[in-house]
Amino acid sequence: MKKILVFILLLIFCLLAGYYFFIYEKPADINYKDLPKELVSVNYSNFALIISQNALIRNLPEDSSLLLRFYNFNSGSREWEKAFSLKRGNVVEIINPESINPDIIILVHSKYLNELNSVNFCQIIEKANSAGDLGFESQLSDAKLLWKFKSMLSYRKCLGSS
Repeated sequence: MKKILVFILLLIFCLLAGYYFFIYEKPADINYKDLPKELVSVNYSNFALIISQNALIRNLPEDSSLLLRFYNFNSGSREWEKAFSLKRGNVVEIINPESINPDIIILVHSKYLNELNSVNFCQIIEKANSAGDLGFESQLSDAKLLWKFKSMLSYRKCLGSS
């Protein structure tokens, strides 16, 4: 009888945790005074500065590390262009991306860089995802990723998940 009670309590806990993580969606905290006063077009030379001010990047978990890699198919096969390390409020270009071990690698076609500006990062990521030009790689299990990035659930639509 005790085992059944423990099983039922564990099941209820799992259901509540699942509800919280997958169904409950609180709106992203947007501080409108922090939004840029004017649109700034993004290119490789100002990418780190502009994107580091994005709310999604500023709200990354403290101990997280992302790698954003741009690619093209100009030669008929994938060619890597630039790579950027994204940490909480900090974006830097990485010369040798194979030398770091991020939690998540985000791959996006470079054709979207021309459309990117200081306020449409999420819209461009959603557009790239819809067109099949966005990819994610990680060595972490889904459970570890969910736990580590649980504070980012309000951005799940931006990150290609509904």
